[in-house]
Parts: sequence; C-alpha cells; structure tokens
Amino acid sequence: MPRTATSLATWAIRAALLAIIVLSVGNFGGSGNESLARGLPYLQQSLGLAFWLLALYASCFIPPLLRVGRTPDIVAAFAFFSFVVLSVAWSNHSGDSIVKSAALLITTIGVSRLACRMSLDAIVCCTIIGLFILAVVSLAVVLFFPDIGVATGWLQEGLWQGVFESKQSLGLSGALLMFLAGHNALRRGGMIQFLVLFGLGATCVIGSGSRGGGVLALAAIASCYLSRRSPRFRTLLAFGPIAMTIVASALMAYIVSTGHDYLPWFDNQLNFSNRTLIWEYALRHLSERALFGFGLNGFWTSPQFYFGFLHEHDWVLDNYHSGYVAILTETGIIGMTLFALCALLFGFRMSWLQMNRLIPQADYDLIVGYANLMFLINFSETLFLRSTEFYEALLVAFFIASSGARLEMPQPWLGPSRTPQKRQFA
Repeated sequence: MPRTATSLATWAIRAALLAIIVLSVGNFGGSGNESLARGLPYLQQSLGLAFWLLALYASCFIPPLLRVGRTPDIVAAFAFFSFVVLSVAWSNHSGDSIVKSAALLITTIGVSRLACRMSLDAIVCCTIIGLFILAVVSLAVVLFFPDIGVATGWLQEGLWQGVFESKQSLGLSGALLMFLAGHNALRRGGMIQFLVLFGLGATCVIGSGSRGGGVLALAAIASCYLSRRSPRFRTLLAFGPIAMTIVASALMAYIVSTGHDYLPWFDNQLNFSNRTLIWEYALRHLSERALFGFGLNGFWTSPQFYFGFLHEHDWVLDNYHSGYVAILTETGIIGMTLFALCALLFGFRMSWLQMNRLIPQADYDLIVGYANLMFLINFSETLFLRSTEFYEALLVAFFIASSGARLEMPQPWLGPSRTPQKRQFA
C-alpha cells in the first residue's frame, strides 16, 4: 500500500471519527425553532452515517493491526448482533425499523474495522477531543443563549442542556469526559490537562443536575485506581457487566411477575422519575412475543403501544429509559440470553488476559472501567441497541480490541518519536 494513500486515509479516518463523535454523542435540539429542532436529529443521523461510510472506505487503504479470531466471545457477539439486525424481519416492518437495522449494521461493521486499524490511544484521543468540543460549545450556549441552552420542559426547568436536546444527554457526555480525563491522568499524569477536562465535565454534570452520572464517573475512576492495587478486585471488575445483567434481569422478572410499576424500597415506592412506568408498560406486553421480542425498533413505532401508553399516562416517550428493557422487549428471551453470554465471556476473557499479563494494565482499566460504566448507565438510560450512538460503538470497539491478537507491523497512528509496542491480546 503506498505510504501517501495510507497517510491520507489515516487523516481521513481521524477527521471522520471526530465528526462521528460530535454528531452521534450530541443530541442537538433546544427550545429554539421547533421545526428546526425536529429536523436536526434526522440531519445529524444522516450526516453521522455518511461519515461512517467515509471511514469504512478509508479503512480499505490501511492495513489491519489486529487479527480477530473465532473465539467464543467473538462468536457470541456476532450471534447477538446478527440476531438484532435480523430481528427487523419479525418487527412491524416500519420504515424506522428498517433504517435503524441498516444503520446498526453499518456502524457495527465500521467500528469493528476501525478497532482493527486504530490504537486504543487514538480512539480515546478522538473521543476526548469530541467531548471537549461539545462541552465547551454547550457552556457557551448556556452563558450567551440561555433560551436555547437552559431547559424549560417538565421536570427539567432551569437545568442546563447546552446544545443537546435534553439535560440527560449533556450530563452523560460530561460524565464520560470525567471518566476519560481521570483514566488519562492515571495513565500518563498531566495535572493541568486533567483539571481542565475533569472540571469541564464536572461543570456539565452539575449544571445539568445529573448527579447520578457524576457519581458513576467518580466510581469508575476509583475502580481504575483500585484495580491497580488489588488483583482480586481487578478480576471482580471484569465480571461486573454480567453481574449487572443478572441484577437487571431479576428486576425485570420482578416487574413481570408482580405487575408493579415501581420498585419497593422499605416503605417507599421507587419509580426513578417515572421510568418504572415505562418499564412496566413494555414488559407487560412481553408475553405476546416473549421468545423473539418485537424486533428492532418494533415496539414504540407500533401505534397501539405508543398511543396506548399516551392514553394511560397523558404523556409518552419513545424511549425505554433502560437498555436492558430495550434488549428484552425488542429481541426477547433469545436476544437477552445471547447478550448475557457476551457479558459472561467478556469477564472470562478480560480476567484471563490480566492473569497471564497479555494486556497492559492501562488498557485493561480503560476497557473494563468503560464497560462497567456503560452497563450501570443502562439501568436508567437506553444506550444499548442505539444504531447511531457512539457510546455503544465505543463499547464494541473496546470489546474487539480485547479479543484480537496484535500484529507485528508499523503503527500508523503513532508519531515518529513513539515506537509501537508489541502486544498480544489473545
């Protein structure tokens, strides 16, 4: 492959990835022009997919750095995503379902190819830059255009949303920036950079009122710190995703068996800002298609379910507010079982890698810490099965990076002053 073509493809992928992060992490909206706000999500999703296609094309000019074999975890992940994409066949066959299935296929293939051609450092660097841009622009909008940057909706009035459609989106991006800044500081030092990035992320979290996101980010940073000092704790962290999947499954089984739209806590009834009402409604209909589910995006796009919830509660969101409920409702028991198998095999893979010293400690902390953070957030937010959501794409990239063997060849993503290290992941 000519060096010039590889160099151009490298920079094209960098630029495309940065654009993807800004477009897919940012959920642009606001209280300005309503017709513009309604059209923005479709525009940014279309642009995001266009940049994914650009990255896919550019990746053809870069030799792979990672070889991914047919290991049990990769086979399970392939089976799960194939089942999800094919589930559109038994959905309601709406246009939204078909488009989402195609988009999920493009982004999953795209991020898998990028994970085999980019180092984790390069992926994380682009992610930090993208989140930094979104945070700075959001704060500027809050300060100078409060009519757009400060929420006025129900239960969110006075909270910051920046350039995002909701305060949850701003808080989530701020929490992820906090985690990546903390991990970067533990890995390389650099107190000034840490204070700027961490402070910016914390400001977004506090202003948006997302206390839970901030706590989770701090917990993820603390877990990275503790894993370096306790091999037993390090191993337990690897099985955090499957443990959370089991807990989520137990909670969903409780709601299905009791029919309660709340979770009991001593003498209190927890509904997590009415989220449990959504969970109970979706799970109430699970028995209609328990085995295969309603198919990708096949539940809320069905008028009887959408308007049924609206009739019961006088409000409706086409959002499960739980990634676990989304997987179970749209892919059924089969899909949920495959997903749990992926989480279990991920734990065995990561624990085996660290026990045999086949993965650098910093990479282990990053992959396991991010996975635990995403699985925790998905208890109350829907990030799983989001076709154009970069948070899920990043989780897939880390999964691929932990499951392949690093090839011995020049690393085009490092500068001339840095020598690539030989790493063997499997």
